[in-house]
Amino acid sequence: MNIPSRLLQLVAIILEFGGDALFVRILEKLEKFIKDNEEIVPDAKEKLLRVLRILYYSPQYIKALHKSLFYVSSGKYQISKRFTGLNYVLIRHWLQSEFSLYGYKILGVITFLQVTMSLIINAYEYWKEHKRKKLENTNSSSRRLINAEKNGNSEKSEAPQCILCLDSRTNATLTPCGHLFCWNCILDWLDERDECPLCREKLKKSNVIPLQNYL
Repeated sequence: MNIPSRLLQLVAIILEFGGDALFVRILEKLEKFIKDNEEIVPDAKEKLLRVLRILYYSPQYIKALHKSLFYVSSGKYQISKRFTGLNYVLIRHWLQSEFSLYGYKILGVITFLQVTMSLIINAYEYWKEHKRKKLENTNSSSRRLINAEKNGNSEKSEAPQCILCLDSRTNATLTPCGHLFCWNCILDWLDERDECPLCREKLKKSNVIPLQNYL
């Protein structure tokens, strides 16, 4: 029987009692880096932050799936033991019999099904909420565009404005037809329509160009 090194034991202890806090700390650092990094385009930044929000809730599901795997195939109960390869010494040899493990395998299957159903339900709810917000943004942009065309006063503003949000233009983005919009506004618009909001010329996301240091 090989005894694990003290370093390996120390790593296992750190992961067992501080793994969750370390994981959250890493995610917080990544979130701050993404928010403060001006080289990341707004659309990519929003998607990365969305992924991080999902990762914040992932440990509970990972632990539950790992526990179901333990019940089905035995082995390592703690995730820290699986990462480091440490094993407990078996002193109750009757636990090796298939009969004694049968109940645990049933429990493992039930746990796995519960976690899977929970993941599916949460993913579906997240998808519905995401689609609802996108639809609200698109409808709001359409209403603003109609009001702007009726009033005809968007060009009179001293500061350059985006015709979609009727606010000061941020992260100016140019279309091939020569119109300027906010980066987020035009991407939200193109999620639902494949045309320029002003001239109705065919337009795709890959055709818009973000401008640097331009109002």
